[in-house]
Amino acid sequence: MRKLKGVAIIVLFVILLSTLYGCIGTQTKPFTSTYFCEVKRESNRYNVDNVEVTLHYGRQVTYHEELLGEQVKITLGFYIYNLETRKYESEFILRTMYMDPYTPELLINKDNDGYSEKFTIPKEWFNHDRGMINFNMSVEHEDGSTESGSAHIYYKKKGDKVILSNERFFEDRVKIYFGID
Repeated sequence: MRKLKGVAIIVLFVILLSTLYGCIGTQTKPFTSTYFCEVKRESNRYNVDNVEVTLHYGRQVTYHEELLGEQVKITLGFYIYNLETRKYESEFILRTMYMDPYTPELLINKDNDGYSEKFTIPKEWFNHDRGMINFNMSVEHEDGSTESGSAHIYYKKKGDKVILSNERFFEDRVKIYFGID
């Protein structure tokens, strides 16, 4: 009986090892890639005519030589979201560019924050008392696959003043929670 238990344990162990061995090297994407966007600002309160933010975007990547030399199409854009109707109202393309995904300026690591640029948000984008502006980086690879990263800021406008936040304002969260329109 003891011998039978020992054989059963060995058989189970062999089955477990062969299952684990089958998982080695079967990943469909042998690299890790994350496209990243961030909107930084110096203040939370602005005059609606002068809302300047810094856009950061780039790629966190684990090296994989198969992608060397590949050109990707990167589209940077903004989407204006109406919190009242809960729909995107407008899309603005900042630029489209073609580049190697290993361009040093795009890589995010301990020595580099990726690419950054100052951007003044047009006052026309603050067309409601409250809303959201989404900054998006869309990446299309040569094989047709796509990846993206995005960041958003919420705004509240009163007169010619604008308040920016990374999170929804309290009253908007309450409306969503209780289903109040």
